[in-house]
Amino acid sequence: MRITFRVIGALLFIVTIGVVGRVAFRPAMPEPWRTLHAGMTHQQVLAVAGGQHIRLDELHEKGFDVFSYETTMLGGSCCWQLYVNYDQTGGLMSAGACFIFPSCDLLSRRMRQSIL
Repeated sequence: MRITFRVIGALLFIVTIGVVGRVAFRPAMPEPWRTLHAGMTHQQVLAVAGGQHIRLDELHEKGFDVFSYETTMLGGSCCWQLYVNYDQTGGLMSAGACFIFPSCDLLSRRMRQSIL
């Protein structure tokens, strides 16, 4: 019985450290991404977003762009990804970002964080 409590306590401690580490050590999302607003043209988004633009013609034709900003956290390589969606007129309709830390899934935030 005592061992069970110790195992549960150790697991809770590890999860708590993971959750705190995910927030405390995570590099900030690139500040220019926060300036995106609805209606911006593709060229305006390119000028603001910076980072590595993943240009997939079939995605862009469907109204999507993906940008990556590589950085480091806890000595490991990680990145922020920005997903941009355009409306039929070519204006920015929505944008979302997610943080990816491939070394430890517990520290990643794969859910999109809405910017608009």
